Amino acid sequence: MEDWAQTIAAKLNQGLICVFQFLHIDVKLPIIFFCDNKAAVQLAEADRSTKRMRHVLTRLAYLEEQIDAKHLIMLHMNTTGMIADIGTKVLPASIFHSHRVWLVRD
Repeated sequence: MEDWAQTIAAKLNQGLICVFQFLHIDVKLPIIFFCDNKAAVQLAEADRSTKRMRHVLTRLAYLEEQIDAKHLIMLHMNTTGMIADIGTKVLPASIFHSHRVWLVRD
């Protein structure tokens, strides 16, 4: 599932870069993508595959092309730093409250 979200984000990134260039807005590449799945980051950066991964090979190839073209970088980030996890995972109370601070305005 992680490769699905990263691929969608990479497609949007590629489209937005074209729009920004058309509007003469300077975009500093590469764009940094944070991912909390270490295996997904390793698969996207390296030419690795297994028979069980056939259904995602096209997506991985696209991510590899974007990384090789220096359009994006995928970095691993633990759950303790991934604010988006507040909406996608059941978190321990301490992590939930530390993430909630970033989402709530005073």
